[in-house]
Amino acid sequence: MRAAFAIFALCLSGSSLLGRDWAIRDVAIERCADCDFRRLASYFSERSYRFRHGLCRTDPNRGEGLYAVLFLNKSVERLPRNSLVSFEFLLAADPEFHRVTVPLEDMRRRSRELWVGLTDGQWDQLTPDDLLAWRIRILSGPAVLCSRQSFLFPDSDREPWPEESQEV
Repeated sequence: MRAAFAIFALCLSGSSLLGRDWAIRDVAIERCADCDFRRLASYFSERSYRFRHGLCRTDPNRGEGLYAVLFLNKSVERLPRNSLVSFEFLLAADPEFHRVTVPLEDMRRRSRELWVGLTDGQWDQLTPDDLLAWRIRILSGPAVLCSRQSFLFPDSDREPWPEESQEV
């Protein structure tokens, strides 16, 4: 009985410490075109090659869009399998906060870079200058593994928008 309780306590403490060792060291926001994701060999063979970094996009079949490049303290392959990326932002032309939640496409990358792309028709024309404030969180279920935000994003535990959000 004591052994079962000890194992249960270890599992609980391990799950509560799940996100403590993850960190987003830096974020770069940039605009990318489809050609940025093509290798020389793909021009000759018409095959699509896998990107060398971790990648998640709102439209997995499109490369063009606005990307947040996350520089993590660990490789992407070590993220839990059920991980999602939540990209929350405020646009200069629109005073409402927007949230896009995207699952990770490919977890087998040893790179410490994770590229999060807004590539669907609604967001694909954005430029880095269009964003006033942003926050990016990597989630595993209800737990926040790590988070990084711009200095203009509101610092509060309360969400700055209503409950509805766009899930991809």
